[in-house]
Amino acid sequence: MTFLHVDLTHFAPYQPSRGEIAAFAVAPVIDGDRLIGALALQINLATIAPVVADRTGLGSTGETVLALRDGEAVRFSMPLAKQAGEPFSVTVSSTDVAVPMHHALAGEQGFGIARDYAGTEVAASWQYLPALDWGMVVKIDAAEALEPFQRRQRNTVLAFAAFVLLSALAALGLGRRFLRSESIIAAQEARYRAMFGSMTDGVALYRPVGDGEEFVVLDLNPAGERISGMSRDEVLGRSSREAFPGLEAAGIFAAFRRVHRGGGSETVNLTAYRDERVDLWVENDVIRLPGGEILSVFKDITARKQAEDALGRSLADLREAQRIARLGNWTLDLRSGRLEWSDEVFRIFELDPTRFPASYEAFLAAIHPEDRASVDRAYRESLETRQPYEISHRLRFPDGRIKHVHEHGESLFAEDGTPLVSRGTVQDITELRRAEEALQLYANIFEHSGEAIMVTDHDNRIIAVNPAFTRQTGYSLEEIGGANPNMLSSGRTPRETYQSMWSALNDGGYWQGELWDRNRNGSVYPKWAAISAIRDAGGAITHYIASFTDISERKAAEARIEHLAHHDSLTGLFNRYNLEIRLSQALSSARREGNELAVMFIDLDRFKVINDTLGHHIGDLLLVEVAQRLQHCVRESDIVARLGGDEFVVVLTGLDNPEDASSAGAKILHALSQPYDIEGDRLHTSPSIGISVYPGDGRDASTLMKNADTAMYHAKEQGRNNMQYFTAALNAAAGERMSLERELRLATEQEQFELHYQPQVATGAPPDARPCAVEALLRWHHPQRGQISPARFIPIAEETGLIETIGAWVLDEACRSFAQWKAAGIGPRRVAVNLSAHQLRSPALVERVEAVMRRHGLADGELELEITESVAMDDPAAAIEKLQALRRLGVTLAIDDFGTGYSSLAYLKRLPIQILKLDREFVRDIETDPNDAAISAATLTLAHSLGLEVVAEGVETAAQRDFLAAHGCDKLQGYLFGRPQPAEHWLEIWQGGNQPGAERPRHPA
Repeated sequence: MTFLHVDLTHFAPYQPSRGEIAAFAVAPVIDGDRLIGALALQINLATIAPVVADRTGLGSTGETVLALRDGEAVRFSMPLAKQAGEPFSVTVSSTDVAVPMHHALAGEQGFGIARDYAGTEVAASWQYLPALDWGMVVKIDAAEALEPFQRRQRNTVLAFAAFVLLSALAALGLGRRFLRSESIIAAQEARYRAMFGSMTDGVALYRPVGDGEEFVVLDLNPAGERISGMSRDEVLGRSSREAFPGLEAAGIFAAFRRVHRGGGSETVNLTAYRDERVDLWVENDVIRLPGGEILSVFKDITARKQAEDALGRSLADLREAQRIARLGNWTLDLRSGRLEWSDEVFRIFELDPTRFPASYEAFLAAIHPEDRASVDRAYRESLETRQPYEISHRLRFPDGRIKHVHEHGESLFAEDGTPLVSRGTVQDITELRRAEEALQLYANIFEHSGEAIMVTDHDNRIIAVNPAFTRQTGYSLEEIGGANPNMLSSGRTPRETYQSMWSALNDGGYWQGELWDRNRNGSVYPKWAAISAIRDAGGAITHYIASFTDISERKAAEARIEHLAHHDSLTGLFNRYNLEIRLSQALSSARREGNELAVMFIDLDRFKVINDTLGHHIGDLLLVEVAQRLQHCVRESDIVARLGGDEFVVVLTGLDNPEDASSAGAKILHALSQPYDIEGDRLHTSPSIGISVYPGDGRDASTLMKNADTAMYHAKEQGRNNMQYFTAALNAAAGERMSLERELRLATEQEQFELHYQPQVATGAPPDARPCAVEALLRWHHPQRGQISPARFIPIAEETGLIETIGAWVLDEACRSFAQWKAAGIGPRRVAVNLSAHQLRSPALVERVEAVMRRHGLADGELELEITESVAMDDPAAAIEKLQALRRLGVTLAIDDFGTGYSSLAYLKRLPIQILKLDREFVRDIETDPNDAAISAATLTLAHSLGLEVVAEGVETAAQRDFLAAHGCDKLQGYLFGRPQPAEHWLEIWQGGNQPGAERPRHPA
């Protein structure tokens, strides 16, 4: 892995770091001959800010100012002491910048007395920072700059403080002897306190005890309180190590003792002070005063230490990154002639840093003798032209090895053109040089190919396209370089094609096939692509090369031929040829899945009259409208075709029963019989439909078509505008169903329905006991047909949606009858009503039940709603939610016909039901069939374990009753206790005081 060069970006706000001011050391990274990325090390301005802000040695007015050129302005990099503003927010014109900063930005170095940015006369030192391209000015107000060094300034201040302190003490002790007035003493004390309190460094005064074994705190200034976290009152009079427990571990107490014994002063540099209150890095000056007191002046440098550590870590990271990437950098100070190399440069040149003379001449000596002159010439021309330079050259080592390296360098100049510093990078490019020769050959082949060619890297990012590619797609490399080729995808290529493509590329390294792409102007086009995977010596894929050709014209011609071959040119429906193919496929699917299939042969009545009278143009428009109506009448999975003329065929797939075709046939009859408005004329026609059903009417396409055609002619003979099944039995069933549907609608309007009620009695109740509940059962009394079984008309009502209206009537009528019995003080305690699947799915069910109960005054527990297992399990989650809402209304809930469905016990126990009804199929043979007896007994046990009440249906014999009673059945219902009878029947019995079973018939058994 190698770097091409390294560069330092300018400091600027960086949004991903919440707008912090930052710069990056950036270097592109290559692996062998591949560019694999870039290394970027972030350097936050906040990291170096504490170091710049530290005024150690600058007194109270000292300041370090940093700035850079920003166009015609100068921008200050750090906050200014005498002007408000955040870093990088304060700017001034280049013509208004202060003289010291003007010199620094011009690349000059010097010092002198001048005025700063605030107009104050200062003593300043300035210099240019080439690595950052910044100017730096270090200044202190001229009035304060009495001494050049920090320690001499601090000692002067401290000596003056000691003098003032001794003067104050002498004045206090000997004031009367020397005839000093109290006002003079007070004035000295005030001056001492003012100076002591205004110092920004912490100051503590100690008195030695004994021979310096301990030191007692005499005073502590406000800055010392802030730094130590202790108040003056807390520490006065206490021993030093008691007041400040961290002194000894920090080495400061030992300095106290040394200074006490030896006099003078001592500085404890950069020590860690820790106690229960604070954890700091401090610098401490310890001074012995003339009176023997110990003066401790300390500064909190925690922030500076943390900033230095952070900067050190950043520099260490940069060095480590250079080592990993084998990239080195160098700096040559042109004023001193000193050359500095990074560790990685020494590793590349294979030189010992301790033995390398740091000079430009020594650098030239390390270069291959044949290349020294060219390297030297390139560098000196760069100085003359003030332009960066790049050069590749060789290194020759004592053992004869040769390395190729690439150097990049630039120089910084003062305003007068004097070169100040040169800097640059060096990189080992030996492997890159070898690869360049091979790449040149491939580049020539690539550029001059007539086919579109695209090259991607191992991550499938586009890295090269040839001119033919640009001509075909409209995209240049500048627009799509680095993008994934899927940006060209139109979305029309099947996912399976891409999966097959990648599988072939990964396994065999080659794939060819058809893809649909989108070019730059948005046009979708097909192309024939050939893609190869390029692998390295280790077998790893490094690149993909794709060549492709636009096949739009060929595909368009194929599509036109295909459509004409399989579709009717007038209506767009399948033609006879395509019908045969698709009907054969549908028959294969029906055989495989065990379903039935219906073929409808449709002929338009009186179409010839319309065609001959109004012309073929109108006839064609009518046929197009018929085709559209047919498509709207069937599912997408069904087949609609035009055989020719006015003959159409519809194939209904996936039928469970032959009768299912009747519903679709009725819809087609209705749709095609509606008027047609064509070019101002209202036309009328109707269909004659013949139906044949697989497998009963034929097991192949030809037989089914022939039989459907025969049935269609039979429909014509029956007066047109009807449908006929090929078999007499199906004809009769279809006619019966259609008649029942029509008559069922009339029955709803003419109130031909009535309710019969069958009692439910408690197991073991006396014969004269009234029923505990009755179940409302719907009956249809047809004016001509008589009583029609619910098994015949309920499925039709559910399919047509009439069950909603019928169910609402049943619920209201049952509650009305119950309210009459309740008002008369007779009858059962509860009435049970069956709910259909349509009713349970209705969003208005709960509101409708609540309204009916309120209208008829039914209380909690007086209405029972029964649902079957299959209805409840159709959508268990929705059923649970709806049933819980009914429970909250006070409705009793029951599962009907338990054991005949396919319910899940996991859902059954979650259903909010209270009653389980054992189906009559199990009760009927419990006397003779051990299996039914076992199922019934197990069901009773299961229900009771779930806390459910059990009602057995179809109880017709005393033996059945006794068996169920012996197994704990709660309630019984069946002919043994009474047949379903109208409400008037039961009202007469209950009002007459007769037993519920007085009218019950004796079972034949």
